[in-house]
Amino acid sequence: MSTQSRALCLCVLGLLTSGSGIWAQEPGPQTSPVGDSVPAEDLAATRILHLSNGGLLRLKSRPAGASWEVLQDRHNWQTLPEGTVLRAVLEHDVLAEAKRLQAAITTGPKTQENQRRVGLAEWMLTQGLTTEALTQFDRVLASDPDHPQALASLGRLGPKINLAGLDPALKCDTPTISLLLAAANSTASVREIAVQRLGASGGGEELRLALRAQLTSHSPRLRSAAALALRRIHPGKELKLEDVRELINRSVLDGAEDVRLEAARALRDVQDPAVAAPALRALNSRNPKLRENSIQALGVMGYRASVEPLITYLSSVNAAQQAGHSPGSARGAIFIGKQTAYVQDFDVEVAQFSAVADPQINVLIEGSVLDARVIGMYSVSYSSEARDLRTALGGITGQDLGNSNRAWLEWWEKSGAQWKNPPPPRGTETEARPAPAPKS
Repeated sequence: MSTQSRALCLCVLGLLTSGSGIWAQEPGPQTSPVGDSVPAEDLAATRILHLSNGGLLRLKSRPAGASWEVLQDRHNWQTLPEGTVLRAVLEHDVLAEAKRLQAAITTGPKTQENQRRVGLAEWMLTQGLTTEALTQFDRVLASDPDHPQALASLGRLGPKINLAGLDPALKCDTPTISLLLAAANSTASVREIAVQRLGASGGGEELRLALRAQLTSHSPRLRSAAALALRRIHPGKELKLEDVRELINRSVLDGAEDVRLEAARALRDVQDPAVAAPALRALNSRNPKLRENSIQALGVMGYRASVEPLITYLSSVNAAQQAGHSPGSARGAIFIGKQTAYVQDFDVEVAQFSAVADPQINVLIEGSVLDARVIGMYSVSYSSEARDLRTALGGITGQDLGNSNRAWLEWWEKSGAQWKNPPPPRGTETEARPAPAPKS
């Protein structure tokens, strides 16, 4: 028996002997017949087999009397025990129904589309469409990395999904780095499941130190996965001071946008405005890239204390735009050649009793003039910075004022005092009460 055959046998036996609620890892695409029934001349087709223990198998199969046979490789079939398969559904039929449901997602309120997409993903998992379900989760997490329903669903269903590369990574000598590597090269949904399993494996302080060490890895994907794992496994106040310091550095100074975003989200969960102070100071940097990174990080962190400095900077950027200044790269010219001086002629000056020959000097120029421009300078235009500032302010305040700097500045003039001094939470107001009557 080949290695592939033995692997499939072990997989099938594992599903048959395991508990309920096991989602099958899907094989590569197979050709399935079109129609509601399998033609008699071709009984073999890709089906989703619902097993008696609650498990699912998605592979090429065919009926064999009262039982079923599954394809091990190109030619060898394995017979499953009688009664193992409760129901068999053609893959083609399930995919057609999934396509119909996916088309219906776009109907209804746009704000609830992600919620409906999560519901579709959960249904897909119950039908054995694991790859398609994870794709739906990926779309939700792409628009909202912290979508509560998607994370709750993955937290509930993630342990039941068999994903090649994750479980073996936990059993190797270096499970933390192996699982992070698997997560770093995966999609958003698989990354969340990997982090979930990493947290469930224990580790405590040792795991936290290992994750922090990976924040300085040479691989941007590994740094991003480590930042995600750190904020999921040790959220908010569970972070130590050393973790916060490194996350602050990553949120502004890291060269990879994914790493900066994950670090900024971790700092947001700390719920301490002091962590935004370094990014606020970076607004005064002469490095345009550093300013761009700090604006983005402040918008993701979402602290109210950042609004006034961002508005102040937006005001200065708006003034520069109105003045017509441009931070564009300089242009110039380069001359390559030589100059030769020579006597072109003589002017004779006649004075009393004398004559003087005044030589006329000219210059012969040989060479070429080349147009030159600086191309190694990173530049952020005022319009780009203004756009980033408006996006950050919108994320923090929840205001949608469009693409107008003036609209934001006018909003601040009207609401700035209230924003800087928010009203006390409900139930904490001091009510005016009449003074007690003097005792007689």
